[in-house]
Amino acid sequence: MLTLFLLSCKYNEYSQYIDKKSENRVKLEQLFPLLDKYTDYSENRFTVISEIITNLIKQNNSGSLNLFINSYIQENPDDPYNAYYILNLASYYLNQNNTDFAKLYLRDAVLKYKDLIIKGESIHFKALEILVNITSDSDDKIFYYNKIITEHSDSVIKSENYKGGIGEIYYYLGKSLEKSERWDEAIAVYEKYLKYTNVVIKNDPTAREITQRKVGFYHSNKKWVHKDLDTLLNRIKYAIAVRNPQLLDNYRAFDFFIINWKSKYSDLISSYPMESSVLTSMSIRTSKDLDPMSNENEAYLSVWGNNPWSNGIWLVYPTWYFYFKKVDYPMDPEINGGWEWAGIYLGEKL
Repeated sequence: MLTLFLLSCKYNEYSQYIDKKSENRVKLEQLFPLLDKYTDYSENRFTVISEIITNLIKQNNSGSLNLFINSYIQENPDDPYNAYYILNLASYYLNQNNTDFAKLYLRDAVLKYKDLIIKGESIHFKALEILVNITSDSDDKIFYYNKIITEHSDSVIKSENYKGGIGEIYYYLGKSLEKSERWDEAIAVYEKYLKYTNVVIKNDPTAREITQRKVGFYHSNKKWVHKDLDTLLNRIKYAIAVRNPQLLDNYRAFDFFIINWKSKYSDLISSYPMESSVLTSMSIRTSKDLDPMSNENEAYLSVWGNNPWSNGIWLVYPTWYFYFKKVDYPMDPEINGGWEWAGIYLGEKL
């Protein structure tokens, strides 16, 4: 009778977690008493709790699952597996598309509980991987990426999600710093990313070229940027008319390109070499008005030679287009929104 009484007490203690209509009821009734058998924080106890969590998840009752895990952790704050239990709770909410609760518990797993390795994986790193994907706040992302870099570089190397290793993490950290308008820090991180020359950012094949431009623009003197397009156009036309290559140099962007229309963006770094002295030595005429394909952010001016047969390149490309674009540089309001002469497209537009 005493045994039956004790078992009844234990059942009443755990019955709040068990749905009597659940197919897992019998299994849970068998598992809960084992918690009193394995009282130390052993692997056996960890296995039992993991099984309980698995079966509670199958009940699809978030209240029971939440109550059990939080109650257990509150009563057992020294259990070294608590981070894992919280990660399970976060994963459940994530699968239920409840990202707010998921973020809350993932953050707790990282900040409140000691890390541990389960099946060769760091619980903290696993939580951080999920957090950076479901978190929209840039400052939070920065915090998480920095923790990955400083505390989990070994895990990054083994991760299937970051084929580019730490170099890829630096890129994403730089993007988050940009969104938070921490410009100087973003450039410093981008420079670290660029040192990893073999890193390819998935779904963004132009990431390296665009980042190189951002870093290059940051360190350049930006003297070629003009507040209005008309002034820039008139100065370029004048430099060509008086055949002054030094003057024309002042108006070329730091990464000025000369390519044909069929070239890809990645070809810009290997465009046709042509110094300003070559341009000013040619008999170049410019159109009076901008080409109709110009818009508020980009402008095209068609140019051609007085005698297209006088130079080999005019024979191949009898018409060129000077290309201008607005500068996107929010870190400096004086420069942002200005115009630059970015390059030349050779040949008729496609």
